[in-house]
Amino acid sequence: MANKAGPKTNAPSPSSQSPYESLPGYSTGASSSSADVNHESSEGDALMGGQSEKFNRNPKYKDVWATFAFLGHLVVLLLLTVAGFRVTVPDTPDHDVPSRHLPNQRIHKTPTGADPTVPVGDYPKLSEAGPLFAVTVLGGLGFTVMYFMLMQKYARQLISASFIFNTAVAGLLAIIYLASGAMIPAIFALLYAGVHIFMYFAYRSRMEFAKVILNNVATITRAYPSLFVTGIIGAVSQTFWTLTWVISAIAAARLVQAFESDAAKYAVVTYIMFSMFWTSQVIKNVVHVTVSGVFATYYFTGIATADGTVVVPVRNPTLKSAKRALTTSFGSIAFGSLIVALIQTLRGILNTVRRNAQDDGNSALALAATCADCIMSVVEGLVAFINVYAYTQVAIFGKSYLEAGRDTWALLQARGLDLVINDDLTSGVIGLGGVLVAFLSGTLGYVIGLVKDFAPGMVWALAGCGFIAGLLQFWVLAEIVRSGVATTFVCLAEDPVALRRTKPQLYQQFMDSYPRSVVGGVDDV
Repeated sequence: MANKAGPKTNAPSPSSQSPYESLPGYSTGASSSSADVNHESSEGDALMGGQSEKFNRNPKYKDVWATFAFLGHLVVLLLLTVAGFRVTVPDTPDHDVPSRHLPNQRIHKTPTGADPTVPVGDYPKLSEAGPLFAVTVLGGLGFTVMYFMLMQKYARQLISASFIFNTAVAGLLAIIYLASGAMIPAIFALLYAGVHIFMYFAYRSRMEFAKVILNNVATITRAYPSLFVTGIIGAVSQTFWTLTWVISAIAAARLVQAFESDAAKYAVVTYIMFSMFWTSQVIKNVVHVTVSGVFATYYFTGIATADGTVVVPVRNPTLKSAKRALTTSFGSIAFGSLIVALIQTLRGILNTVRRNAQDDGNSALALAATCADCIMSVVEGLVAFINVYAYTQVAIFGKSYLEAGRDTWALLQARGLDLVINDDLTSGVIGLGGVLVAFLSGTLGYVIGLVKDFAPGMVWALAGCGFIAGLLQFWVLAEIVRSGVATTFVCLAEDPVALRRTKPQLYQQFMDSYPRSVVGGVDDV
């Protein structure tokens, strides 16, 4: 494989000739000069098409209004939080407060300042349990790394295994439903299993192409550990935002008690819900654009040397990509995230309407709200799917959100079937990995608890810790892989000439594995 040794990141010295200038096809601009790109593009390309664009490493600020709108919405949230904690909430009469304890029930308070070296009841002392929890968490990280290595070596087998796994789970659920007499859920489970069996045979010609993409993604991810750091920072940021939002929600609950207008109460609650969705989307998409920028840098500027090493003439591409995501591309990220957040907020309102209608016995309104929510769910899924590839266009070419959305729609029209199938194949591998890593991590915690002869509650606490830790750790890898897969596909679709010039062996692998027989006219190019 052209990049099997992994890319090296170097920066050329300004005082001497860059080592990349002696390599074939290198230019000081992007992946190729404009003239060369147009010349080779006009010859057509047997893989994905002939249209070529330059990788924009110095984009201009786009959708600036959305940046200010997002920051302004945070300021409003801060003001609501401060107002909520400053407002005086009337005391609730004692007779309105429900009793929290049964009569004659003794209340046991946990003593403060307990000695961590002394066991409490059936539970072990903290100094003994702490390292075991740490081992369980590290075990989840180990399982994640192991699956990552397996994905690089056995991508094709894992793609097939994901179909077998989904089919087996659906079949097992169908048997359980049939045994319990639930015919309708059993029918849906059988249909789900049948669809996966059909997809397996229909997608077999595409699996080799998905394998090459996954191998390439794994190689780049292994070469840039900073991508994992980016994912971890995203997970920590999301956790911090969740805690912050909880504080704001408590303040909002205090604030609405001081309002007499129902409209004002609904406005505050809706705004708090909207803020949670918008900021969460922004955090996730900043990570995606950062990772996509690194993969695009590798694709367009990395040069394959004679020994198979891919050299990238950019110092710390992850930091540079993160800088672009948080500055010039941030407005586009906020714009696209706003659309999804508005849809999610509307779905939240519809769910509230449905619950209230059910409580009031208004079946017609409840049914209408349910149908509307189903429609909005489909719309949300479609927008979220398009956004993944639109943000990839933002990261690669520095486009505005509307430009990226328009070009993504054109990409869907030209290569929509290929894109959807490739997404299905790679997502199956990621989903299988998440289930396996979480299960193995939880099992590790459970076994540790049994070996140490802990109380059942402690055993299940270790198992739960391992399950959650494994799931979160794999989530970081999964987001990186998803971004890498999307970026690789878009780069190939938009500028295959760049790969042919810089990494011809890798290009040949993509060309050999691409199912050209299903693309109209490609064989004639």
